[in-house]
Amino acid sequence: MKKKDKRREKKHVCRICKKFGVTEFHHIFYGQFRNKSEQLDLVIEVCPSCHREIHNNPKEFNWIKETTQQQFEKLNSHESWMQIFNRSWL
Repeated sequence: MKKKDKRREKKHVCRICKKFGVTEFHHIFYGQFRNKSEQLDLVIEVCPSCHREIHNNPKEFNWIKETTQQQFEKLNSHESWMQIFNRSWL
């Protein structure tokens, strides 16, 4: 994902507030895990307001990481998750 891809040109629905409008890509696992989020396509589209809120209050949005890990482990395994991230959010 390139920097220019941060904002969408077309309007979409925010995955958090469900409003229709301009969205940005949020890497579910950022910081040291950002590249892994990109490799595994672990990104969601959120409006700019929700995107700021996620980064300003990360503990309130841990459910996004938990849900992502649960979905991954339904298709793969906990062991696979741990090999990739070496951390559990559950």
